[in-house]
Amino acid sequence: MKLIDNFFEIVSAETTADEYRCRVRMNAAHYLYGVHFPGNPVTPGVCLVQMATEILGKKYGKELQLFRSRSIKFKHPLLPGDEPTFVFTKVKTADDTMSANVDIVCGQTQFATMSLQCKAAEQRRLCTIIPTYNNAATLAQVVESVRNYCSDVIVVNDGSTDATANVLASLSDKVTIVAYERNRGKGHALVAGFRKALEMGFTHAITIDADGQHFADDILSLTDALSTCGNGIIVGARNLTEENMPRQNTFANKFSNFWFRLQTGVNLPDTQSGYRLYTLSALHGLSLITSRYEAELELLVYAAWAGVSIAWVPVKVYYPPADERVSHFRPVYDFVRISILNTVFCAAALVYGYPRRLLGKMFHSA
Repeated sequence: MKLIDNFFEIVSAETTADEYRCRVRMNAAHYLYGVHFPGNPVTPGVCLVQMATEILGKKYGKELQLFRSRSIKFKHPLLPGDEPTFVFTKVKTADDTMSANVDIVCGQTQFATMSLQCKAAEQRRLCTIIPTYNNAATLAQVVESVRNYCSDVIVVNDGSTDATANVLASLSDKVTIVAYERNRGKGHALVAGFRKALEMGFTHAITIDADGQHFADDILSLTDALSTCGNGIIVGARNLTEENMPRQNTFANKFSNFWFRLQTGVNLPDTQSGYRLYTLSALHGLSLITSRYEAELELLVYAAWAGVSIAWVPVKVYYPPADERVSHFRPVYDFVRISILNTVFCAAALVYGYPRRLLGKMFHSA
């Protein structure tokens, strides 16, 4: 799965009996360098690992994905203008797996060393789904930043009444647009996006909010976790103690986390995060999902009951000052809806959720 197109190019390569050397040129103008330590950019370590995996795959004519790594050491920061050489030694192949030791050097400077084990990549097609309702001020920036990490973007215009339609018209050559006139809620928008993604042949989808609170470079963290956690759902967990985190959101999230753990036995630190990676084949209960704010909790509950793997990775979050914040969360109304939903789920867990999970574990271990 390639996520950093145009991030680097291969300048030269040579093979000897003992090693494969590949010199690359970094794209100093790439968007990633503008957000990763702005003003003093360096190449993220996760990108070096991904680059090594891709280069090895190019050499042997197959797309690879990392499934195990050890002894990774980052010794020196790699800057945008550097032209490092990737030196692969002890390359071994067996069936659909491949392993190699990798040194990343430039002259006498050693940037990193790592030992990688890869396997032939599954035929994955990844897209990003952005549901939006009256986010005209931030939508274009979110789309442009996301496209630096995932070129296939689906935007669901959930009946916006501001200038969102005009913004999308200017982006029509860059995104797939799903739109309808009346606002139906985030749950309906997500389901519409999932169905469009399946119709287009995608196997995985990242969902990200359109209000600018998420950082697009965390897409790398989500997809990297997919390589180790397997197909399922990966939640981008925010730091609930963030300085500008709205107090009512923090309370609602902790409240939701408690009930989710009670209903499913799964412990998640942020069940309300809209930044997630979904394996589309693992989605359950789409026809049962309610249309509003609580839909993302429902998706997790149905998945947990069905035995779908649910993992999480930490992600960054930005909350603007209160007078600049655009939020569609209605503290009283949405809290009441979530409370009612949790009551229903607790009852359903006793007669359906717990028995199904138990049976699933019994048959899986049999």
